Amino acid sequence: MEAIGSVDSVRYLKENYNQQMEISRECLSDKYLSYVKESDPGRINEKKGTVRIPVNLTFLQDDVFREYLQEKNMDADEYMTTNPMNALVWDRFVLEDEKKIYSMEILKKDNVDATLAMAKAVKGYYFSWQDGDKYIYNSDDSEESKMIPVDKATITHPIHIGKRMTANAPAGVSISKWDEAVNVVLPYSLVKDGILRGVVDSEDGYTRYILMAKQHEKASTDLAGYFEEELSGVDAGTIVDAAASRDSDQALILILDIFSYGFIVLISLIAIANVFNTISTNVMLRRQEFAMLKSVGMTGKGFRRMMNYECILYGIKGLIFGLPVSLALSFLMYKSMVDGIDVSFMFPWQGMLISAFSVFAIVFITMLYAMRKVGKENTIEALRNENL
Repeated sequence: MEAIGSVDSVRYLKENYNQQMEISRECLSDKYLSYVKESDPGRINEKKGTVRIPVNLTFLQDDVFREYLQEKNMDADEYMTTNPMNALVWDRFVLEDEKKIYSMEILKKDNVDATLAMAKAVKGYYFSWQDGDKYIYNSDDSEESKMIPVDKATITHPIHIGKRMTANAPAGVSISKWDEAVNVVLPYSLVKDGILRGVVDSEDGYTRYILMAKQHEKASTDLAGYFEEELSGVDAGTIVDAAASRDSDQALILILDIFSYGFIVLISLIAIANVFNTISTNVMLRRQEFAMLKSVGMTGKGFRRMMNYECILYGIKGLIFGLPVSLALSFLMYKSMVDGIDVSFMFPWQGMLISAFSVFAIVFITMLYAMRKVGKENTIEALRNENL
């Protein structure tokens, strides 16, 4: 595939999902432990003080994995070792029930030891599900099923959970936030050492190739042609242009941003125009008042100070009414969302500070404009117009 001119580089990985890991309950977050007690208490071993948690395994090409570790300023040799296994993990997942969407972490801390328990492959049967302390295997050809105790139906390996990651995973590694599972990334050399030998979905499992190409559309077309010409009649998998999907999503987001920010800008301009018109008209209508004050000895400095105080009063009055109303509306929107999504309320300090600064800036600029127009008028002419 690297011979295809439009392809810049190729990386590969192997995935094995829906396996399990036995770990001390002390290493699990309180929120997740409560969830397991309510939803599937059979996974908790009270005698051993452990819990079986789902795990998705990804074995990434060694040099790509090492490069990723170095980019994150981590000890590459520590995670490239295969005895014992030392894993990078992503463990936050999203849970949806009938009323709400929750987000929770499975693990409580980094650097903990666990036991990887992978379901054995049984000839003529496929692994279906776990019922308490037994694995259920259904026949490939009939309705027959087998129930095998967990300890006899699994291949176990010690594993060390290293750093829990919050950064993006390496390109091509799928981290599904909708699966209740710890996503574990390990070096591909473990597959070559036979860690998946005899494990469900490993013998016939695909190795997934990720092609990096700046001209992704041309690469996708060239690859489809290569499959048709060179691999005709062979089940070589499917081609997914992830970059095209990303571009489509970004185009949709851009359209939404244009409409939403355009609406915000329009409303803001209308509000600024109203403030400008109100304050400037108010100042112009008080020309005679200002002329009278100047005629009895008010200096230009005193006049500017008076108008500055008025600006401050205008701004404070606007914020006294505006900030509580906006905060109340924000909280009401939060309450409408929290019924469906488990999120915490974030006080909008940044937005309020920007709003306060913008209010005072607009008021002062408007006042300066109006004062400049008033200052150009002759005091005697202004008083004469008043008497007329």
